[in-house]
Amino acid sequence: MGLEEVGVKTEKNGKVIAGDDDKTAVPNIYAIGDVCAGRLELTPTAILAGRLLAARLFGKGKRLMSYKYVPTTVFTPVEYGSCGWSQEDA
Repeated sequence: MGLEEVGVKTEKNGKVIAGDDDKTAVPNIYAIGDVCAGRLELTPTAILAGRLLAARLFGKGKRLMSYKYVPTTVFTPVEYGSCGWSQEDA
């Protein structure tokens, strides 16, 4: 996409570096979802992040996406789910 040519910072793997407010290193260029470094690769979180960004840009929203307590699951023959801190972090 030529992101580096316009000044958007990326990691070696191509993921875009964006702040908690979804801003990149270039004014008026934002990044959400799977394209961002260090973010969960989950469609529902990307959808909410996009809605919150739109509200901040075009409305009076101030809320940022929180990735702290996002429930997730692993689809395997053995059922598994998680939400919140790991036992080690708790």
